[in-house]
Amino acid sequence: MGVFDVVFTGVEPAKSRGSHVTTSEGGHDNMIDMVVTTEGHADPEVAKLAKQDRKVCYIRGTLIVVLLIVTIAVATFAGAYVSNDEQNNFLMQYTDSYEIVHETFQIRLDAIRDSAMTLSAMFTSKYGPLGVFPNVTTTNFE
Repeated sequence: MGVFDVVFTGVEPAKSRGSHVTTSEGGHDNMIDMVVTTEGHADPEVAKLAKQDRKVCYIRGTLIVVLLIVTIAVATFAGAYVSNDEQNNFLMQYTDSYEIVHETFQIRLDAIRDSAMTLSAMFTSKYGPLGVFPNVTTTNFE
């Protein structure tokens, strides 16, 4: 039998007519039996099984929706956490870089000022008592 072949068998044609639906999935044959009476009412066992199948489908659907919502919530919270963490890391690195540049710049300014004050003190100590201060310029000074 192939996929979705329907075979009708009649046990008692006047009272009921039965149908068998065979499906093939992955090499396995699944047999679904449905018995319908001539009055159009389903067999109580079949109705009970159908009701249970509906409940299982509802539970599966609800489970899928809940899992999807939980997945979206976890992804949202994880994204917010990572974004906040990355922003904090960037801010810390920026602050550290700023402090290093600021301190280094201040150290260089202090070194230049100290050099100028040392040079000034040298000239003042040598030529200060003479009363004449020499005209000192640096190279390429205009």
